[in-house]
Amino acid sequence: MSSFYRYHIQRGAQLENPVLYEQISDRFSKFKRFLVHLSHGRTLKRSFKLKEPQRRIKTVKDDDFARFFSSTENLQLKCIMLLMREGGLRIGEVLGLWIRDIAFHCNGVWVRHRRDLDNQALAKSLREGEERFVDLSAT
Repeated sequence: MSSFYRYHIQRGAQLENPVLYEQISDRFSKFKRFLVHLSHGRTLKRSFKLKEPQRRIKTVKDDDFARFFSSTENLQLKCIMLLMREGGLRIGEVLGLWIRDIAFHCNGVWVRHRRDLDNQALAKSLREGEERFVDLSAT
């Protein structure tokens, strides 16, 4: 039964497989599959999981962001909001930036993985010693 459902699901049918696992017969049963001697009498369970559609990421609408952006007068907070919105940076990446990470001549910023910052910010998308350049001129 599981093979029937697996065949149709792989071809795009919208079915739900009622079989949670399928038992592959061992070497002592009447059915002998190819290379049965390699299983040494063990029964294998092979699970088959359906792919779930990925949820869309919720983003802030442009008019909501403009209203929020205009409601503050703090220049530092405005820079943080613009880097997150226009550059796609995470809050930990923005809070881990230093002045020397800003490349004014290239219109971008370097995001670097740093440890032991005073504000405990961490660029989670990068490993130790990694860095990436975020181009802000296209936005």
